[in-house]
Amino acid sequence: MRTFKRVLSVIPACVLWLVISTVLWGFIFNIATDTSPKKKITVFIDAENVADADLAEYLEADKPSGIKMIKVHPFSYAMFGDDEITRADVFIIGGKEIEKYVGAFAECLVDGEYFVLDGVRVGVKIYDKTTKTGAAAQYIGYGDDDYYLLFGNKSAHLDDGAALDVAKKIINLT
Repeated sequence: MRTFKRVLSVIPACVLWLVISTVLWGFIFNIATDTSPKKKITVFIDAENVADADLAEYLEADKPSGIKMIKVHPFSYAMFGDDEITRADVFIIGGKEIEKYVGAFAECLVDGEYFVLDGVRVGVKIYDKTTKTGAAAQYIGYGDDDYYLLFGNKSAHLDDGAALDVAKKIINLT
């Protein structure tokens, strides 16, 4: 009986060690496999279903010069505290949601049907809710809204054209 109690007293320490070890190794893995913002393009998509790994694989097949990685993230509200969302290069967001992010977008760099916010063309329509057609529909499960592609105003790739190259590749996915 004494041995059993001794084993039970060690279990909380083992569980704590497991949790700390998992978090630490996850952090190390993230650091080892990530790259600097200047060498990656980040795309955030606020849609119901996103095949993020498949879309990232497609976009990485023909990366712009100087880019090592293209990350595609489905949006979640947990990301509001994440610095990466503020430095994202490209956003795909429903029209009803865009005004929540006032000040986060640069002027749109591509031609099309624009979303105008405070007199500035910030996005171009890539999905029409009426016809249910749009860009990258095989990767993005759009909701019941018009969706727009927008450029982040803190993007490291507005000047070098890499964000524009990735955006055009997404737009041409019809």
